[in-house]
Amino acid sequence: MKKFLIVLTLIGLIATSGPLAALEMDPNLDMIYSGASFSALLKFDINDQLQAVYFSAKGDKWLEYEIIGNDYAGEGKGWVYKVQDGMGNQYTIKRPGLDSNITMSGGGGKPVTLVRKK
Repeated sequence: MKKFLIVLTLIGLIATSGPLAALEMDPNLDMIYSGASFSALLKFDINDQLQAVYFSAKGDKWLEYEIIGNDYAGEGKGWVYKVQDGMGNQYTIKRPGLDSNITMSGGGGKPVTLVRKK
C-alpha cells in the first residue's frame, strides 16, 4: 500500500509539473491548437475577446506573446489577430470561426495551420 501511494504521488507531481501546469486553463474559454512543431494556447474572456496568446515548441514551456492588434474580417472570415514575440517579430493569426482551426503566418515562414484540440 505504501508503494502504491508513493507511485500515485509521483504521478501527480509529474502531471502537475508539465508545460501547462503553470497556466490556469478554463476549458470553456481557452483553446489549444497543435501543429507539427509547436502548439498555441489562445485565452479568451466570456465575450470571446482574446486576452492572451502563448506558444510552445513541442513540450517546451509556454511563452506569452503580446497582442498588438485584432480585427474582425467579416462574416465567414472571422478574426485576425496580430501578436509579437519578445524579439519584436510579428505574426498574424487567422481564426475563421469559434470551433475552427487557426492559420498562423509571419516570421519569414510559410503560413501554418494549427488544429484545434477538443
